[in-house]
Amino acid sequence: MKIKTMMIITLFLGMFCTGLSAIDEKGRLRNGTMTFENNLVSMDLKNEDFDVVISMIAELINLRDRTVEQNNCTQELRRIIIHPDIKNTVSVYMSKVPREQAIERILCLTNVGKITTGMRTPEYPDGNILVFVPAEKMNDASYLSNFVDIKYKKYTGQLICMSITKADIKDVFTLFSEMEKCKLDLHPSCRVRITCLVMNYPADLLQDVVCTLLEYETRTETVNGITSLMVRPAKK
Repeated sequence: MKIKTMMIITLFLGMFCTGLSAIDEKGRLRNGTMTFENNLVSMDLKNEDFDVVISMIAELINLRDRTVEQNNCTQELRRIIIHPDIKNTVSVYMSKVPREQAIERILCLTNVGKITTGMRTPEYPDGNILVFVPAEKMNDASYLSNFVDIKYKKYTGQLICMSITKADIKDVFTLFSEMEKCKLDLHPSCRVRITCLVMNYPADLLQDVVCTLLEYETRTETVNGITSLMVRPAKK
């Protein structure tokens, strides 16, 4: 299945935001319905893809609340990234449920874990992102500690917008490498598809979150005057 990918430049909040958008025929509900009214979500779903359901809830929040001040929990829901090993489907009916409760119910039904990571500083108070991972990852203390480390780093990268559903990770790192004005050297084993929705987010922070999620490591290397972004599986 081919995914149509396009590079976009968006004027967002008065700042240039580089972005990546990917859409495929599975990036929408097959048979179910979802509506959003007065900050409440209703859905009637049967065997719908987890990535699509979570992405749609986040998209609805972004569309309706872009100019409205939100509490911390809702702000986090505006940015999501989903581990490629999550293959769960969602079958559920709920009517006029607060979106945070809807997310928690879906996680319980699908046995998926949720991690809050990112950066929150006085200069950047809205920096959290929700990371969804297979339940077994929630028992891996070493894996979880890497997300904690992110909160104590300083990020100053260009703002980025990304809305992708099951897109090739090569497209994501191609964007990162182009922003750093270097070539991409992606290890052959680093080939997965990923779902991610972020708006107005530092690119270096997002790259760190993606690498932590997938257990990759990156470095830049210059050979014969050519600089490459090297992406490899992290050594354990």
